Amino acid sequence: AEADFRQALELDPGNPKFEEMAQRAQRAGRRATGLAAFRAGQEAERAGDMQAAAREYVVAAEHHATQAHISKAVEALMESGGALEKAEELASMAVRMDEENLDNLLVLVTVYERMGRLDDAKNTLQQATQIAPGDPTVLARMRSLEDGG
Repeated sequence: AEADFRQALELDPGNPKFEEMAQRAQRAGRRATGLAAFRAGQEAERAGDMQAAAREYVVAAEHHATQAHISKAVEALMESGGALEKAEELASMAVRMDEENLDNLLVLVTVYERMGRLDDAKNTLQQATQIAPGDPTVLARMRSLEDGG
């Protein structure tokens, strides 16, 4: 459908209706790709293939960036020993999507710890303490980092 609307735009450049429909079709296609990849990730995970699951979950997160898709992608990347840089990118995206979500911040802290970026982990925990000042998990993680990891 997107290709058809793009072709219609070539015949009638600047037509706002065709442009809107092309954008809608593109969003729908990305969403469908994301949902299909998420289901494929679930199947791979059930089969015990975490590397394949991670690949599919990353595709899902990149095409249909929901908190659930991003969360599963980061989790699968970490469990499968996948690219921590991609896990950081996605975990950071989740934080940007919902800066008040403590779980997102703690996941990003874990990614930073795995990458050996302890200063970034501490800074992210500082952000978490502003959201949940007395949270025992946040305080314990902060103490652990201050004690050397």
